[in-house]
Amino acid sequence: MENVRIRNCSASVLLIFLSWVFLAGLAFADTLIPTEYPVTATASWDTTPRLGNDGVSDLVVFTRSDLLSDGTMGRGEIWFQRLAGGVPLGTPVQVTLGPQDNQLNDVSGDYIVYTAYDSVTSMSGRIMVYQISTTLLYGIGSALVIQEPRISGTKVVWREGGASATMVMLYDLSWLGTARDADILAGPIPPTYNVDIGDRFVVWSE
Repeated sequence: MENVRIRNCSASVLLIFLSWVFLAGLAFADTLIPTEYPVTATASWDTTPRLGNDGVSDLVVFTRSDLLSDGTMGRGEIWFQRLAGGVPLGTPVQVTLGPQDNQLNDVSGDYIVYTAYDSVTSMSGRIMVYQISTTLLYGIGSALVIQEPRISGTKVVWREGGASATMVMLYDLSWLGTARDADILAGPIPPTYNVDIGDRFVVWSE
């Protein structure tokens, strides 16, 4: 069993006097004073927590799965918990409920992105976007091998394709409701790995 915990780290200033041979001086160091709050407390396995803020409050998004009798993990479902000063606020909200193995990947603003795998043993599936304010759900990509969606603002990136032919894909959420497909940023030759996005930049290794 794994549960999600959050730690609030505030800083206080500690004055340190340093002297060595002919040199003497003052240095300031931050001392972290952590306060830890349990965010979940269930018999399930709550994993891959990601912090976000949708303009209403801070929140933690996570994947919840059950350990099956044969020792394997069951399907994942996506949940989020609102926070107030690091303390859970209200009850957690379940985002997904279905036959897919839903695995959390990222959150930014009003949007949660995750991979809806066809089964717990499959790499095939769809990249899904959930809008917190409207509870609307969108599929923005699908492939026989698809993984690692990351989001920043309205831009979503992920990897798709086999191990030797993996591409980095980019989708802008302003395209929702149109026939436009995701753009290919890199790959399949050379194959790509470890994609991420922040502000105006997308990074990956190849």
